[in-house]
Amino acid sequence: MATSKYGEKDPDGFDRQADTVGAGIYSGNVKRDKQGNVIWGKQYQNHNPNPGPVYNGDGYSEISKAIHTGKPEIVLQMILKNPKVVNEISTTAINIPIESIPEEIL
Repeated sequence: MATSKYGEKDPDGFDRQADTVGAGIYSGNVKRDKQGNVIWGKQYQNHNPNPGPVYNGDGYSEISKAIHTGKPEIVLQMILKNPKVVNEISTTAINIPIESIPEEIL
C-alpha cells in the first residue's frame, strides 16, 4: 500500500487522512457489460450514497491521466487521435464537453 505524508493510501490512491480521492471515486475506469454499457450501482467505498458508474479497479481513465499531466497539448493529441474520448464515462460519470476546450488549443 502506498503512503503519503498524511498516511496510507489504498491501491487506487484514496487517502482518507489527506481528504483526497483516487480513481475509485473520480476519473477511474468503469465496469461495462458484454454490450459495452456502463454498469451502474453502489459506488466505490460508499463515497456517494447514490448509484453511479461502478469502478472496475484498474486505475484512472486514459483521458484523466492526460489531464493530470497539466499539458493541454497531450489532451489535444489524445482527442485528435480518438475524438470519442471526450464522451468517456469514468467514475462520477463526468465527460469533457468539446466546447469547453479553449479555441487556441484547437
